[in-house]
Amino acid sequence: MDVNDSIIHIKGIGTAKEKLFNILNIFTIMDLIEHYPITYEDRTQIQLTNEVVLGSKALLKGKIITSPEVRKIRNNLNITKAIAQDESGQFQLIWYNTPYMKNSIVLGEFYYFYGKINRTHGQIQIEMPEYAEINNNKKIFGIFPKYKLTKGLSQNDIRKSINQVINNVDIDDYLNNDLVKKFELYELKQAYKHIHFPESYRQLNTARDRLILNEFLETQLAFKYMKNEKLKNSNALRFSINREVMTKIDRLVNSLPFELTLSQKNVLDELYEDLRNDIPINRLIQGDVGSGKTILAVIMLLICHLNGYQGVIMVPTEILAEQHYKYIESLFSRLEIKANIALMTKFKSSKTRLETLSKVSSGKYDLIIATHGVIQRDVEFLNLGLVITDEQHRFGVKQRKQLTNKGKNPHVIVMSATPIPRTISLSLYGDLDISTINVLPAGRKPIQTYCVNTTYRNRIYKFIDEEINKGRQAYILCPSIEINEKLNSAVEIYESLKKGIFKDVSIDILHGKINNEEKEKTMRLFYENKIKVLICTTVVEVGINVPNATIMLIENAERFGLAQLHQLRGRVGRGNEQSYCMLLTDNKSNTVQERMNVLVQSTDGFYISQRDLELRGPGDYFGFNQHGLPGFKLADLSKHQDILLTANNIVEYIMESGNKDIEFKILDVFNNKLKQISMN
Repeated sequence: MDVNDSIIHIKGIGTAKEKLFNILNIFTIMDLIEHYPITYEDRTQIQLTNEVVLGSKALLKGKIITSPEVRKIRNNLNITKAIAQDESGQFQLIWYNTPYMKNSIVLGEFYYFYGKINRTHGQIQIEMPEYAEINNNKKIFGIFPKYKLTKGLSQNDIRKSINQVINNVDIDDYLNNDLVKKFELYELKQAYKHIHFPESYRQLNTARDRLILNEFLETQLAFKYMKNEKLKNSNALRFSINREVMTKIDRLVNSLPFELTLSQKNVLDELYEDLRNDIPINRLIQGDVGSGKTILAVIMLLICHLNGYQGVIMVPTEILAEQHYKYIESLFSRLEIKANIALMTKFKSSKTRLETLSKVSSGKYDLIIATHGVIQRDVEFLNLGLVITDEQHRFGVKQRKQLTNKGKNPHVIVMSATPIPRTISLSLYGDLDISTINVLPAGRKPIQTYCVNTTYRNRIYKFIDEEINKGRQAYILCPSIEINEKLNSAVEIYESLKKGIFKDVSIDILHGKINNEEKEKTMRLFYENKIKVLICTTVVEVGINVPNATIMLIENAERFGLAQLHQLRGRVGRGNEQSYCMLLTDNKSNTVQERMNVLVQSTDGFYISQRDLELRGPGDYFGFNQHGLPGFKLADLSKHQDILLTANNIVEYIMESGNKDIEFKILDVFNNKLKQISMN
């Protein structure tokens, strides 16, 4: 039996049942084998009647002390009852519409019973228990898998089908015996068998670890292969960084109102080194909020322009695109650097759009600042040399590739203000070199963060008023726009504050439903300190830079993840004045309080990101589907970091040893999973 055979070949699966399995995305025997249990029932511990917990399931051993009796309640209902006894007491057994049970269990014999425990009229009961004879207990005793189902399929249907094939199918382990022995791995076929039918929890955990390792192996090797192939097959565009270019870079850097940090200089050196070695830049630059990634992007765009190529930077929001556009245009103008810069967000008319596209494709625009619309098919470049993706976590691998493919092997830089734990970066950005800015600019004071309940709201408003009187500004951030029974909305708070404590203060509102012209106007007025308090939603999460803002008040803070809260907090603390972040929540759960305390105690984005991963799991913020990658069925980046590092070591060993046969086998598995994603 082959793993690629259709499940229709399995005994007991006909056309009708095959369709039910298909609903669960089970089409082949391998799909069935990889339909892993979602949990397990522990039927290894026999309990006594006086130990059981009402409402839970339990395994009891008892002697039948009353003959089973069948009573007809009505035409379509009959009940079979019997009493069993163990050394601590009696329990009643009840079966519905199964009159044959009268002859299935025998007075005076011992049996195992498994089911949900209830108590009626003071007596312990098990309704519809599974049962087995003492000498034939395999069907009830042990660790039992529980699977995701669909209507019409039972747990037994899936168990029986897997049991039929697990010992008869040929499963090819792409790791050879030498590798299995060297890294002390569990044999793959046994791992598949024992993930479904473990004889002990130790065996189950060992099997699961091997299958998790395989999931990591596939992504790790695929990324490293992509990286190596890119280095081998692409002719790097030559960006000269000669004396003339460096002189202009020095002029730009010296014109800045701040000095580059040592960390920023180190990242620049890594980029220069790539260029000197004629290596195509393929690099992730990650740094905490406000660490100074944008100026590095500007320097690289300048190098690109001075070498006669077009450069593009793609950002997730129009506000951020406009901010970058104005900053770069102003900087270049001040330094008398001649460059035609295009802003590609939403166009006022199709005519304007076509004119802009024409100038981009003919090379009349040198630098392009854009949102994701730049990846559309009709956007073409004359000689694209550099692609920068800002706030990379907002885009997927597919979008990044679509933009890169618009040039002939352009240099690629992706930037993220969401510090990424090493395990995540290995899995999501394994095809990239990684540079880290881990020092904030000098003069920045750590943001003071407090978590309080809503009884403090008026005191916070008074504190905001005091800061406004000092010439400062504040954000009040809400999780929703419209009035909501459970959440404090931006509209509701705005209406309340402009009539209340801030009635004499310039106050405005900003959210996703406001048109672009109004958004731009509001942000400009806030930047110019003409708006003192900005009521907003997460539209301000990315890239908004207002150094004079010193307070961020976040309503219903429990609604956000740690990494997102850290991003939002990063909208303040960008100047030299002391800044504050207030996390407002009435949720007293231990989980919420633990998360809030992480932010109160730390401003280190890398630590916060790691804790976010541990407390929430990767799916909330670093989703694989978002990145266009095969999702994990068993692996969890927050729990299995040690296995990921082992997988990385194995991949490096395979590639260094030059074993192409193993490489291509693993890549084949990975590519098949990619195809399944594109088909769905």
